[in-house]
Amino acid sequence: MSTTCGRVGPLRAVRPMICGLVLVLTACGDDPTGAIAKVPTCEPGASSARLLPLAEATAARTAGGYPTELLVDPSAPRSDGVTFRRITDALDAARKARQGGSAIAGAGCRITIKVLPGTFVGTTASTSDSTRERLPLLIDVPDITLQGSYTMSLDSAGRPAGAAPASAGTTLTADPPLEVVGGTTQTGVSEPLVIVNAENGEGGNGVIIQGFVFRSGHAANDAAIAGKGILALRTEGLVVRDNSFEGHFTERIDLREGSAVVERNFSTGPGDTCDICIAGPGQFLVRSNKLEQGGIPGVLIVPATVLPVPSGIAQTVPPAAATVNVEVVDNEVRAHERTPVGTGLRVAAVGINAPNVAGTSVVTMRGNYVHDNRFGLIVEAGFPVAGSRLRGDVILETSDNRIVRSCQANLLVSLSRHTTGLGLANAPYLRDSHYMLTLGSDLPWSEAWYASVDGTGNTLEVNGAEVPAGRRTAYVGTRVCS
Repeated sequence: MSTTCGRVGPLRAVRPMICGLVLVLTACGDDPTGAIAKVPTCEPGASSARLLPLAEATAARTAGGYPTELLVDPSAPRSDGVTFRRITDALDAARKARQGGSAIAGAGCRITIKVLPGTFVGTTASTSDSTRERLPLLIDVPDITLQGSYTMSLDSAGRPAGAAPASAGTTLTADPPLEVVGGTTQTGVSEPLVIVNAENGEGGNGVIIQGFVFRSGHAANDAAIAGKGILALRTEGLVVRDNSFEGHFTERIDLREGSAVVERNFSTGPGDTCDICIAGPGQFLVRSNKLEQGGIPGVLIVPATVLPVPSGIAQTVPPAAATVNVEVVDNEVRAHERTPVGTGLRVAAVGINAPNVAGTSVVTMRGNYVHDNRFGLIVEAGFPVAGSRLRGDVILETSDNRIVRSCQANLLVSLSRHTTGLGLANAPYLRDSHYMLTLGSDLPWSEAWYASVDGTGNTLEVNGAEVPAGRRTAYVGTRVCS
């Protein structure tokens, strides 16, 4: 950030920055005081910030304006309105600025919260400790950038090169470790570090989260798997970029409804439901991420889901029909070997706890490197329930992927749940549903496993040709992948 003096004159010594990147001091020959402080400020009614002298910035704030850059520095002697010791407090200030001005529904200037390097420890329990973050961190106002200091290293393919060093950048963690409260991952709440929430068309739209290392608080040798990195509900225009998610999360990134870009994130270590979980309705881009080991699938896509939410957050209301559109591009997904159906990518026609939603999953997969998983790609009914609607369609197109060295099969297609297609369970088949698969040379149909039955009204179409009902599988449950 730079400033200029009102008149051209000889430049004298430049005084140090105050508040990191927020308050800038310059000195000019014509300035009798030797210093002019300037603050990025959104004036009332404006849509972009201006760098204002301190007095003008203070007047603008009094009239309803607000600073657009906040700094989180645990070593700061006090909070002065632009510098805060905790991320929690900076988010509270951003929320007050939004709610006190003209920007509640997304108008106004973007607010950037810059977080200095260090480990920020939080708790979900009530505490009087003013040094701890209050978890989950809640972003429920629009156009907030939460910017950590971690710089993601990329490999030659433009994907994350690997895990963050132990002391790298800005780390957010929990102590005590995150838990699943009130049941399993499908009946209880897996505690998140961050929630981005929008309700009734307002809230955390246009949020950007980047430059963080997320840790659940569980040690590497801990058997427990609990907690989420980021949970987002109903948000439009969310960006999750250049973050590292480490082991023992049930889900690293859990997105439900809305639209989002998830790119250049790294994920490794034990997981459960999914590394990146996408539930519609909505439109999403999953690009250039690297997912290692982790959950049962690396990426899970469903048209809708209804799972428990943390206290104070409105539950998703499932529509009668839902469509999710997802592009999965240039990711690397490896070593998802969970028995029986660990998989790199999983596309489902019926969502979790949403059996009466007529779902459509529209997915484009291109340029991904999916290797050394139990299955490369599974296309299936997902979560059908007997006596429910049993209606769901899948439209899938693949091209230029490398799907190799799968322990069981590169592609499994089932008109019922994946385990039913493998002969391991007896879930119901879909009814009057359609799969339309356009497969490139990356996934020869002659090598795929599939399962469908007569009398259901379903159709399975591959590259323009209808596939008769039948079953082809060579599943070996005792196979050790690595």
